[in-house]
Amino acid sequence: MVNEYFANWGEEQEALIRRNLWIDPRDAETPFGEFAEEYLAAIKPRITEGTAVKYRSHLDNQVLPQWSAWPLIGIFNSYVEIEKWVSELHEDYAESTVASVFATFSTMLNAAVRARIIPASP
Repeated sequence: MVNEYFANWGEEQEALIRRNLWIDPRDAETPFGEFAEEYLAAIKPRITEGTAVKYRSHLDNQVLPQWSAWPLIGIFNSYVEIEKWVSELHEDYAESTVASVFATFSTMLNAAVRARIIPASP
């Protein structure tokens, strides 16, 4: 029974590799803060100064204090924690600010999906 489980698991992993959908679990453990800094540095040359300032402000003031140390896969698996965080943001900020902060957070998570670090953005 155990051998069958591992054989099936191995076949599933091989199928994901063949379909170019496999995600290295070691990469998924990358802390959000590390990925966000790397991503921001990569896109900074092609975004406007205003966008770079906005992203930096959102990261420093709202996003990184909450998510910096979280592994990306942990965020992927934590929909309820994200909802709680957004509710907390609503206690301190206007809807437009919360929407902008969440858009920055979402942009970073979508980049992690495109980089094949997590399977989808929560």
